[in-house]
Amino acid sequence: MPTYLRPGVYLEEDASTAGPAPAVRQRAPSLDEDAGGQPAARWVPEHTHTAFVGFTPSGPFDTPTWIHSWSQFRATFDSFGEGALALSVYGFFSNGGQSCVVVRVPSDAERVVEAFVGDYASRTGIAGLDTLDDVSLVCAPDVMLAYQQGLLDMDQARNIQLALIAHCEMRGDRIAIVDCPPGLDAQGVRTWRTDETGYDSSYAVLYYPWIRVYEPSTGRFRHLPPSGHIAGVYAQVDLMRGFHHTPANQTVLGAVDVETVLTSGEQDILNPIGINSIIPSAARGVVLWGSRTLSSDPAWRYIYRRRLVTFVLRNIRVGTQWAIFERKDDPALPRRIAHHIRNFLYVLWRAGALRGETPEEAFWVAFDDNPEYTDAGLLYFNCNVTVERDLPLDFRLAYFCDS
Repeated sequence: MPTYLRPGVYLEEDASTAGPAPAVRQRAPSLDEDAGGQPAARWVPEHTHTAFVGFTPSGPFDTPTWIHSWSQFRATFDSFGEGALALSVYGFFSNGGQSCVVVRVPSDAERVVEAFVGDYASRTGIAGLDTLDDVSLVCAPDVMLAYQQGLLDMDQARNIQLALIAHCEMRGDRIAIVDCPPGLDAQGVRTWRTDETGYDSSYAVLYYPWIRVYEPSTGRFRHLPPSGHIAGVYAQVDLMRGFHHTPANQTVLGAVDVETVLTSGEQDILNPIGINSIIPSAARGVVLWGSRTLSSDPAWRYIYRRRLVTFVLRNIRVGTQWAIFERKDDPALPRRIAHHIRNFLYVLWRAGALRGETPEEAFWVAFDDNPEYTDAGLLYFNCNVTVERDLPLDFRLAYFCDS
């Protein structure tokens, strides 16, 4: 039995094996069913909040700053500057982003890597994002721009991206949109992906090539890492259709062209290794044409799977935190918690996010009434959620009630 040091909701996830089924399958209650005196939870779909880490001409250093509009960004961090971050945030809002958090890091050439990676003790750089619970996407478009400008070599750029991916894996509730180097042809980006980086994570996605955008501050067009614009596309799809839909076959607003036009044969080479193509379309503009993560595990190959699972786990954890300081000896408490979890999963099933002809096929929730756990102040729940037919998600929730 794990030891927990503070009150909270703790998750034990295992998507590779099927967990033990309860003796009796749990029925999904109706939304207005009695919850043992506890008001029914209101599960509100969350917006996609993106964290940007990079360079700006002014503004506070290493301070996560929430931004809710482009005008607010300009007021806080001044003009476009020479970096990619401002144009990326502009593209984020242009494509449907609702809010983001910006972390400005120093652009000192001697300490660029340290500035981006940051330090957990002093809450700087990427490490400073660990204090935020509302972030679901992370981007650092200035990394590859700094490489293009000679501020970083490829090893340094890779180390920063590895730190970005490691942060997302450690948190388990967000993914990184990483950018490829500029000026690569299809064979070059394939070599970079397989031989030079070797990223293997379901918490990271990669798009190629760079996009061509208009820069209002200079009145000229320039090529830009696409991660910020893509984060905006994700936000728009999430808001209009839901987390369980793939953010692909979508037009990237603000992009007028791509740096390299891919043939169908080149896309056939890149797609299997997790490189999502960005292609120009005569009728629709620039379009996202890929839906894969950078994971080699077939179960986590597709973006929507990873994002749906993190969405489910995050909302269950946050939506049932009211139970932490309830009396653990209340016999109705386990039933109230289970009802809230089933209520949320039922809403997802009705929306088509979970697979199953009936709620019983799509999910179940069972309370583990082992006296050893309850005597220690722990309430354990075994859960199963069918994300796909070949991806039953089994996990245990532990509520450490400190009262």
